[in-house]
Amino acid sequence: MATLRKSHTKRGYVYAVDFYCNGKRHVKSTRTSDYRLAKRILKEIECKIARNVFRLEEYNQKHISMSDFFDEYFKYASTYKEPSTIVREKGIISQFHKTIGDMDIRNLNPEVVDVWKTKRLKVVPPVTFNIELSSMKAIMNVAKRWGYLNRNPFTETRKVKVIQRRLFMTESELKKLFEALAQKVFETRRPGTKERLTMLGRYFEFLLHTGLRREEALNLEPEDVDFGQNVIYIRKAKDKESRVVPLTQQAKDILRAGGDNLFSPLTKSFVTHGFAATAKKAGLIGVKLHRLRHTFATRMIELGVDVLTVSKIFGHSSVVTTAIYAKARLDGMRNAMNVFENSPMLIRGWSVVVGK
Repeated sequence: MATLRKSHTKRGYVYAVDFYCNGKRHVKSTRTSDYRLAKRILKEIECKIARNVFRLEEYNQKHISMSDFFDEYFKYASTYKEPSTIVREKGIISQFHKTIGDMDIRNLNPEVVDVWKTKRLKVVPPVTFNIELSSMKAIMNVAKRWGYLNRNPFTETRKVKVIQRRLFMTESELKKLFEALAQKVFETRRPGTKERLTMLGRYFEFLLHTGLRREEALNLEPEDVDFGQNVIYIRKAKDKESRVVPLTQQAKDILRAGGDNLFSPLTKSFVTHGFAATAKKAGLIGVKLHRLRHTFATRMIELGVDVLTVSKIFGHSSVVTTAIYAKARLDGMRNAMNVFENSPMLIRGWSVVVGK
């Protein structure tokens, strides 16, 4: 028979499990002040003793609280991960703490993960949860490698099935988007704000003509643009590999309109929130900025451009496809852009609405 006892510490108290095993009495700290969690640990010990699978050495291994482990993890991860990734992971960890609370990392088990999963799915969509789950798996693999865990309980948790939604925008949706933004420009009285919103419209259309990611376009510098060759050089890509993207005439006109500043006056926050606010004004629900990139790829494929060439322009990379992508020549990508530019389905957005 096992019982719970309070063990006082400098910060208050934690529960300890008092039990007998093989004729000897043991008192092991649960390292938590949460009664429900301590009760689960007690039941786990009782079940293992009853099944004759209790191993005292498991409870004598090194311990660390979840919060202390995360502190150590981020010191390590910051040496090789991008700052944006660290910020995202810290957000996920913060939500995990709010949902589960702090505990000894040894007490992390599939039941605790299931509790987290159930609670998170009440407040976030399946896609978001799956992203968080993948991050937690990767983080806890580090804990396992460091000897804090014998097994990673997140690997036993399945992703939630996601109902596929249309990712690209239709012509009518694009028209509504640009018309809504043009209306905001017209209603704005402040010259500075009007200028930034106008640049935002050009930025949106530029993404539609290049398929660039948000930050790839924002990070463009004058030396990255070669009007003679009709290309731009992406030096700060997501996969850290530089690439070349051919330009349509409209994309070149947009860049020239921005002068040497290009899109530098815009920020990540401004373009993201600006798109969300404009989409809301246009009555477009659940549409995010990244959908412009999906729209570009979808249109290219609809026009008969092969998937491999689109992938090369898109900047997608993987171990399996890298060798295939390397065969796509710049001339082939230029031809793909020409097909795109000269088609009747060419996206005309901001320039049509404002007449520029």
